[in-house]
Amino acid sequence: MAAGQDEVTATRIDRVVVYPRGARVVRVGRAVAGAVLVEDLPLTYASDSLRVRPAAGRVRDLEETCRLAHTPTAEVVAPSDEMLSAERARDRALRAREAVRERLAGLEGLAPAVPDEGPAALPDPAALLARHELATERLARLDAELARADAAWRLADKALARARLQPPAGPPPRFRRGVRFDLVDCEGETTFEIEYFVDAARWVPAYRVDLETPAGQGPRARLRSEALVAQASGEDWGGAEVAFAFADPQRATDLPRLSGWRIGTARPAPSDGFRAPPEGTDALFSAFDSGRPRGALAPARPAPQPAPPPAPPPSPPARQPAEPPMGPPSFGGPIGAVMPPPAPAPAVSRSAASRPAPGGAPMASMSMPVPVMAEESKAYDEAPMRKSRGGGGFGSEGGGGPPEEVVSVAVAPPAEGGPRTPSHAYLRLAGADEPFRGTLRPVDPLTHLATLAGDHDVEAPARLREAVDRLRSEAARLAASPVPPGTSVPSGEAWHGLSRASGRHDIPADAGWHRLVVRTDEAPAERLWRCVPRHAEEVFRVAELVAPPGLPAPTGPLQVYLDGRFATTATLDGRSGGGRLSLNLGLDPAVRVVERTARVTQSDKGLMTQSTRVDHEVTLRIRNGHPHAVRVQVFDRLPVPAHGVDDVKVTPLESSPEPELNDTNPEGQLLRGGVRWLLDLAGGAVGTVVWRYRVEFPARLELSGGNRRE
Repeated sequence: MAAGQDEVTATRIDRVVVYPRGARVVRVGRAVAGAVLVEDLPLTYASDSLRVRPAAGRVRDLEETCRLAHTPTAEVVAPSDEMLSAERARDRALRAREAVRERLAGLEGLAPAVPDEGPAALPDPAALLARHELATERLARLDAELARADAAWRLADKALARARLQPPAGPPPRFRRGVRFDLVDCEGETTFEIEYFVDAARWVPAYRVDLETPAGQGPRARLRSEALVAQASGEDWGGAEVAFAFADPQRATDLPRLSGWRIGTARPAPSDGFRAPPEGTDALFSAFDSGRPRGALAPARPAPQPAPPPAPPPSPPARQPAEPPMGPPSFGGPIGAVMPPPAPAPAVSRSAASRPAPGGAPMASMSMPVPVMAEESKAYDEAPMRKSRGGGGFGSEGGGGPPEEVVSVAVAPPAEGGPRTPSHAYLRLAGADEPFRGTLRPVDPLTHLATLAGDHDVEAPARLREAVDRLRSEAARLAASPVPPGTSVPSGEAWHGLSRASGRHDIPADAGWHRLVVRTDEAPAERLWRCVPRHAEEVFRVAELVAPPGLPAPTGPLQVYLDGRFATTATLDGRSGGGRLSLNLGLDPAVRVVERTARVTQSDKGLMTQSTRVDHEVTLRIRNGHPHAVRVQVFDRLPVPAHGVDDVKVTPLESSPEPELNDTNPEGQLLRGGVRWLLDLAGGAVGTVVWRYRVEFPARLELSGGNRRE
């Protein structure tokens, strides 16, 4: 698209939905019919999640772009001293290890040889045995030295990885990643939206409740739901509507499948949706092949495999995890071009077989990696992006190489039994001079991005590596940082809601935690004091309020303020709106149980069927040390006969004030025989509770533990 390619259309971030891991960003812009170029997108968004939706008309010929905004030479910053020192230490450790391997290989190659002079000149067997023992001793010492060299190399490699995680000093390279498309079938100017997904974002819930007693009114509670959000996507979210989702968009799901109705044990093989490529694709490259030099061979294509013989009826297939529903691949995975599998190597000695490749991994045949999906993002986070000392690019560890080699992508056949549904955003058509030409093959996201940048500037891949290093270090710092104290990440298993924060907010991409007020609700509240004198004399303050309907409340810390003063920090234990919330405000030393006494009397009744009666009288005194009135809930419990015991009877006799028989404890759990009183105590007053109950049972028996229950 040549027309208007330099006319960049400005967009702004309109709204963001933040998930427990990742965020969905929506940009808004205005354009007229024709060519549209947008370059405001972040460098590491997931290409699979890209969507362009115009308000009128339709989008045609959508393609991604990425170009380097050249930085003045004075702003180019050399690698840090820590990075250079770590690279030198790693190189020294690598050379020392290779030297030990060469010495080890030389000793292993020693072998006695038969001299040409004949049997009369055979060496002394004792000398041969001595040399063998000497070689064995030296091999043992070299094995130990090799183990130490390997350990030193691993430590140096980890130190270099840590150094690379540190954000480089100085201004980062500036890349302009965006999209180019044609807007057709619309008249005049129209609005369009660009939606994409980024990984480097997190949020956790938090709450605050203010308990107040306005003059002339009853107590009220103002519950404020908050969100602590952090993001390191590489772009600042300025003036955006922010919503917070509790579900995980990258969670893999597997839809249920109805088993076929059949008679017998035969079961057809399940269809995986794979279709073989069409025949005759080689004819597409006939003109290219005719222009080859005489004797040059076309790239080999896989020979068609003969149909396998009929197999016995397969067993029921195992349930396989499905791909993530949203499918945004992580901006990570293997770095470098996808290479074809090399030819089998000849047998080598022990030292050569264990010698690592330049990147530090053992040499092995490489099968084609599939696109890195959401659950594989950890592989990118764990494997540091290594920079070539020779100025090479993606995938080069030791040796240099021109940047053009970085973006040249060779394709290979899929691994046997591997997935056959690759990410469409990372498919590339193999060229005429590549293996498997004319077929779509997956490439990793970094190679895809390097290909976009390399089309415009030969220096772009190397600078792209530096820019991605910085973004990756920030994302790794965000992923490794602990959540704020007392908070926890929402679980998608329990919550599938969405809370929208009122107004517009600014969230910078600094990987730091920022507090946003999501919503504020007011509800009537009740302050109570609770005690269980049977177990303790302390009295606790509680506040009970009804959560507003429709309020999603996953588990999070709750800060409680009483009349504007901080009281305590509690935990909202994850419950939906509309329920009654009971907040423990801690111990109140001004309200106390000052007395609890019990009097027990026992008597017998009847001549023929004699029974024993044990009467209990309990007296409680509670004092209010506050100048204001308080309402105290007093909890106690009647004795409860064991299950299956029918000849023991417990009867409440009298009580002052009247009790409430309730088979629940203060937390609302089942408590058989529960008794509760409500006392309204004025400031400085003392309240009294007197209650009696009787336990009656046959006189020939005795209660387990004694007849006295108090």
